Amino acid sequence: MDEVTPNLPASFSFSGHHAGIAQMLEPLPIDPNRVYRLGSYLRQEGLAGDWSAWTHGARHSQYMGLLCVDQDGLTIQAKHHMRYRQGGTDSLPTLAAPLAPGDTVVHLADASGWNDNSDAAYHRGLILFGYRNSLGVTFDRYSRLVAFDLFDLGGVNKGANTVTLNKPFPATLGNPADPSGIWPIGTEIAGSSNGSSYKYAFYDALHLPETDRWYHTLNYIGGIDRSGLNAPDNFPPGTAFAQVFWLANHSNRPGGMSGYPDTGAAHRVWLAGISVTPEPLAMMQPTSTGKQEIKVPKGDFATGTISLVPAGLHVTAE
Repeated sequence: MDEVTPNLPASFSFSGHHAGIAQMLEPLPIDPNRVYRLGSYLRQEGLAGDWSAWTHGARHSQYMGLLCVDQDGLTIQAKHHMRYRQGGTDSLPTLAAPLAPGDTVVHLADASGWNDNSDAAYHRGLILFGYRNSLGVTFDRYSRLVAFDLFDLGGVNKGANTVTLNKPFPATLGNPADPSGIWPIGTEIAGSSNGSSYKYAFYDALHLPETDRWYHTLNYIGGIDRSGLNAPDNFPPGTAFAQVFWLANHSNRPGGMSGYPDTGAAHRVWLAGISVTPEPLAMMQPTSTGKQEIKVPKGDFATGTISLVPAGLHVTAE
């Protein structure tokens, strides 16, 4: 136990070299239609010696965020809601003809946003929006019916609005509502994409201004991201729970990491006062892409007024 805490009963710590993700085991119930205020305290221990050769001295990058989980307890990955965009055009059209397991051509109402220049396997796949969870709930922007490397570069014909597959359409992507797995005309379908499944909602690559001093961090996350772009300050579609996680001492690696020294196996960062709290005064507004912009309250003690300002990370010394 750390006896010097920021007026809190106790704290905990991570020591030494970065050891991968650490997370709270208990999932927190989340209403993704609301905005949450995320608070924490942290302090990095100082080290004797001259660390002036390094940009951040002996201070390492710290990450803290949320892993989002659906009603079935399944972790929501970026691929389960991201969509490919070509030159800013969303690849979310509808089927112009039924699509059945074994088919080799996908007929689209509009293929203008589909990939014809990226050879990445995760940009050459499909995501179908008709996924049903174990309770029978269907989601319109969250789907576990996604697979990569289903068509080759050049397989998209934007004139004919077709995608020629490099293998028969798999039964694992079939329509769960149809005995034969056939998707009807009008089904929403998009080109697949991928990215980070971590929401660094508390802080992202944070370097504290000083060692041996407690700092309070404040940030926000809220609203459902319908953009397919993996907006960092929105919840992914399908979110029902969240688990707090850390990538502690991320830049403290054996032998050092580019721009950072190896500060040893005993060097610690201390944390306390973790909170995930609904912010009732926050407001949201969707953008043209489907992302939610967030504004949060900021008080002025002298005037006794509260105004709404764009959400963002605030770090204050204790």
